[in-house]
Amino acid sequence: MTVLLREPATLEEAAGILTADPGARLVAGGVTVCLQITHRRSDPSALVLLRRVPGLSGVTVLEDGALEIGALTTHGELAADPELSARHPRLAELFSDVGNVRVRAAGTIGGNLANADPAQDPAVLLAVIGAEADMVSPRGERTVPIAGLSAGAWRSTLAADEVIRRVRVPRLPPTSRTGWSKIQSGSLDDYATVNAGVRMDLGADGTIASVRAVVGAAVASPRVFDIPALAGSHPGDTPALKACAREATADLETVTDHRGSGDYRRHLAGVALGRALTRCLDDGRRAA
Repeated sequence: MTVLLREPATLEEAAGILTADPGARLVAGGVTVCLQITHRRSDPSALVLLRRVPGLSGVTVLEDGALEIGALTTHGELAADPELSARHPRLAELFSDVGNVRVRAAGTIGGNLANADPAQDPAVLLAVIGAEADMVSPRGERTVPIAGLSAGAWRSTLAADEVIRRVRVPRLPPTSRTGWSKIQSGSLDDYATVNAGVRMDLGADGTIASVRAVVGAAVASPRVFDIPALAGSHPGDTPALKACAREATADLETVTDHRGSGDYRRHLAGVALGRALTRCLDDGRRAA
């Protein structure tokens, strides 16, 4: 098998290559692409390496306090970034727990989201925070919420000739709290059996005003939903949080695979969501 290596100098050039050659695959960090080729799940005609494209790495603080993250920024870089840690400590913490040290050193946020691996972690918290991805194609640019980026297992809503340029993470108000949790049935290097992300917004009286949650890994595509039953509850009422988590996940259409049956993973989804909810009070976020 002969595979061409292409190294475009701009994202527009990369998008043009994808348009001309539908069999070409983008390579950001290369973690997922290399695994798919090794296991004969992908047979690309060309690999389009993005490493020469400038301006795709790093975290930038915008005037409104939002963060822009370049698509080639690695998980390890995000785990250690001081701005992300100050504004979204739970998100920085999540990136420090992606895969293992080798994956975190090579894997990128753009590649992670573009491949739509249902068992990956970043999307569950990015989705509830309200993060968005900016894409480039020969037709121009467009922005898609992370919550709407997956179309199913290994299928994203990106067009075949679109490339992610950056991810934008909004500044959250002081009344917002975030939490995440994942459960692994194998080693700590294994993919999640189930993961969950939560955004909890508090009212002026300190009670819960709203909760948005995402469950991933146990489903074909991350499931986003609200939990209205928690409105008016005290955020420190752990039994109520866990009971609502079980109820909110009772109808999840979970998948069965070597990590467990659908019923088992549905049960674990309730456990993971409950843990994510209870972690919201200690998210450590500082207003910035």
